[in-house]
Amino acid sequence: MVRIVHQDIKTELKNDLKPFADPGSDVEITSEHVVQWTQGGKNRSLQIAPDPETQVVVIEDDRRLSWRGFLASASMASLLDFSRISYAATPDTEHYIATAATEVDADLSSDDAVELLLSLTRQPPSRFSTRLLFVRGEAGAGKTVALRQLTKRAARDYMSGTNGPLFLYVDAQGRALSRLEDAMAKELQDLRAAFTYEAVETLARHHLLIPIIDGFDELLGSGGYDDAYSSLAAFIAKLNGKGVVVASARSSFIDYQGFREKADRLKSQGSLSYHLDWVDVNPWSTDTTREYFCRHGAEYEAQYDELQNRLPREQFELLAKPFFASEVVRLLKDNSKLATADSLLAGLAESFLAREVEKLKDRQGQPLLPIEGHRKFIAEVAEEMWWNENQALDVGAVQTIAELVAEESNSPAKTAAALAEKAASYAFLTTSGDSGLRFQHEVYLDYFVALHLRDLIRSGSTTELRRFLSRAPLGEVTAADVASALVTEQDLTRTLDTIVSCSATGVFDVLLRENCGALVRELLARSPAPLEGLTIKNLVVRGGTFGASALASSSFVAVELHEVDATDIHWQKCNFERCLLRDVLISTERTNLEGSRLRPGHEVMGIRYHVGDDLVVTRDPSEMRSILSGLGVPDLSPENGEANETVDRELRDGLEKVLRVFERQYYVDKDEWQHKGVMSGRRGETVLRVLRDLGLLESKTVSRSGPTGQLERLVVPPRIIREGEGSKSSRTPSEVVELWRKLREFS
Repeated sequence: MVRIVHQDIKTELKNDLKPFADPGSDVEITSEHVVQWTQGGKNRSLQIAPDPETQVVVIEDDRRLSWRGFLASASMASLLDFSRISYAATPDTEHYIATAATEVDADLSSDDAVELLLSLTRQPPSRFSTRLLFVRGEAGAGKTVALRQLTKRAARDYMSGTNGPLFLYVDAQGRALSRLEDAMAKELQDLRAAFTYEAVETLARHHLLIPIIDGFDELLGSGGYDDAYSSLAAFIAKLNGKGVVVASARSSFIDYQGFREKADRLKSQGSLSYHLDWVDVNPWSTDTTREYFCRHGAEYEAQYDELQNRLPREQFELLAKPFFASEVVRLLKDNSKLATADSLLAGLAESFLAREVEKLKDRQGQPLLPIEGHRKFIAEVAEEMWWNENQALDVGAVQTIAELVAEESNSPAKTAAALAEKAASYAFLTTSGDSGLRFQHEVYLDYFVALHLRDLIRSGSTTELRRFLSRAPLGEVTAADVASALVTEQDLTRTLDTIVSCSATGVFDVLLRENCGALVRELLARSPAPLEGLTIKNLVVRGGTFGASALASSSFVAVELHEVDATDIHWQKCNFERCLLRDVLISTERTNLEGSRLRPGHEVMGIRYHVGDDLVVTRDPSEMRSILSGLGVPDLSPENGEANETVDRELRDGLEKVLRVFERQYYVDKDEWQHKGVMSGRRGETVLRVLRDLGLLESKTVSRSGPTGQLERLVVPPRIIREGEGSKSSRTPSEVVELWRKLREFS
């Protein structure tokens, strides 16, 4: 009896082989289960047969291999050779000390981020859903070092026979690449890999290779998160609900709702099915930071103690970020001292600039350029990168900047040539893979971009400021440094007015509104005195903290606050018009909103607060009304126009569980609802039934090799459903309005 290979499997095999076949040639599978294609100008053929464990096996030259084993073999992707190349190409980190990490939703922690990531990525992938693992952390937290160590360790394990996936480390930092496929293609070219970018999709689908996009937010340009999310979603769509992808970003705020909405646009391209997980890279402990200094010698431990006594606490705590610790050690090894400055970063920058003054001298031992000239040179390099949306500059551009700076400084003609020649060895710069220069770390780029941005804001020119802030997302260091410099040196109200005045409301101005929002947040958080009578409008603020900012009698117009920390604010008698406050973190003891007008279910679409060590999230209008009342917000009673109809707590909790699942996951296997806790309450089935009856849950059957699944997708973003409660807007889908009506009816 001849055993037949299922047609779906044949289709998958042909798709897997296409990237390895010569351009223009076809992959054919005969009725006798012989696969034929042309590769490297040679005709190839092999026999396939069904297999109960691996679905299909390959018989070639009397060898019997699983399909995964065949794809990894020397005649295909040659992954053993790739592991050797990857291992050799990944640099060692001197005195490396592991950083701790936490998988957010699972509350799983490890003292070694690499071990945690290895464990998570080696788990068998989901049956129907690509796993997208975001590695988050502040600038300088050690994400890049951890991801490079992950790549190197996986390559070492593969060479020693461990049957785990390899990683393709894609450095998205410092490249003018708006498309993910360009970044991958360039990385494979640099590694001289035996396979092309198109084959990455095949290898990723079979969990043989995991792409790491380090600096995911570096793929952002003037399109903001929209372009980067679209690029990532387009790649995931090609994985057909299989494999794993790792992406890192400086921002601790990942707009998963925005990513979901970009995915909606691409749902017709392949099987766009994914679920999101988060790993946070944590700072070193005090003991670990001390150990890092000790590894360099006893004198460095003494320097660490001296810094602890000298620096303000919040600046000393920055040494818990590996970048700052390593830079301080690098400075000390050069027999230089940390300059006195307003911040640790400014001290490092000024110390290294002073070192450059000493390195660039004439024959008489006199500096060719004063420290102001060196500062101007680096700031001009950073500004040029910003305007080009490219974190690398070619040698010609650097030469031009050197000539301009030398001329402005009235320095000798030879200064420009010497400056350009020495640029590659500058303390802040390093060579890039494209025969140019880039900053050795984005923290320094952010710092020197901030120097130019400060001057723009001081000038009061909203036109130039608008152009600048529309170019690319501000780094967290940039926004914080600008705010620290401006908050005490001039009238803060005028500074805020300048920033707010350059914001806009157009559909293509989201990046501008987010950048203005970041600056306003940082300025308010650092304000040394209460402010009154402000008008803050057209801003988007994502994450971060407003500190202990104090406002009175101020107006917020068309402002969005997403997951911001408002635990210590004192905003009294403030008015909110056409605003959205989503999942704002408050303190029931410290947050003060006395006399401010906020309506649950209208402006306020979620409140987070702590009860002991537990973080509680509520989106129930009646609960939010009670909490806000305790913060001093006037209670809008039913006779004053506030609807009093409520939804049963268990129904609301059931709906919220469903919405949280769909924020992280595009399709859900119907069999998984029980495991996700949705069915634990007696009303969970009711919520799912209503969603299905109203057509808000779309169902499709996936019949591929292996298990068959009944998958469900929410047809509107969770945000639309949450905001639909009590909405009187004509833009709210009728199905969403009916959903809330039915839930109130069941209550």
